Formats: sequence, structure tokens, C-alpha cells
Amino acid sequence: MYNIRAIVGKNLREIRNLRGITQEELASAAGISSKSISDIECGRTYPSPENLEALCKVLDRAPADFFLTSGQKDISPEKLEYRKMMEELRQNILELFENELRK
Repeated sequence: MYNIRAIVGKNLREIRNLRGITQEELASAAGISSKSISDIECGRTYPSPENLEALCKVLDRAPADFFLTSGQKDISPEKLEYRKMMEELRQNILELFENELRK
């Protein structure tokens, strides 16, 4: 049996630490209280759907990333950097196409 709250909390802490931000910085960026971030990371509570969405946006992660067990995930800094670069490339390509269409 899985302790889902503990898994979500552990994953949130790992992802936040990989990003190099504090609980307070994450809370401010996501519009969530620091206590809520702490409660989630300690496994005392689940994030609400709205808070999960905000966390995903700020941390640039998919919702599923917070529910994966250690055997299912790869959140290495290299993979995070690769995902970030690919998203930036995608945005740049979209901007180029939009600019060409406007001509």
C-alpha cells in the first residue's frame, strides 16, 4: 500500500530543491501559503487541484510527476534542463512561425 501524501510531499520537496528555491519562494510564486507547502511536503495534506496546478506551472512539471514512486521517476537536473531547453526551443519556433505569418 502506498502513502500517497508522503509520495507527493517527497516529490514536491525534491523538485523544489532541484530548482533551488525555498518553500517561501515557491509559496509566493504559486500564490499558496508557506504553511500549505510545508504541510504538503511533510505529508500532512494533499495539494488541492488548484494548488497542484499552480505548483506545476511554477515548477514546470506535469501533475503526474508529483505522484511517481522512486522506481518510476527520473527528475535528474540534466533531464530538467533538457526539458527546459526543449520548451524554450518550442516557444522560439512558434514565435518564428507567427512572425512569418504576420508578414
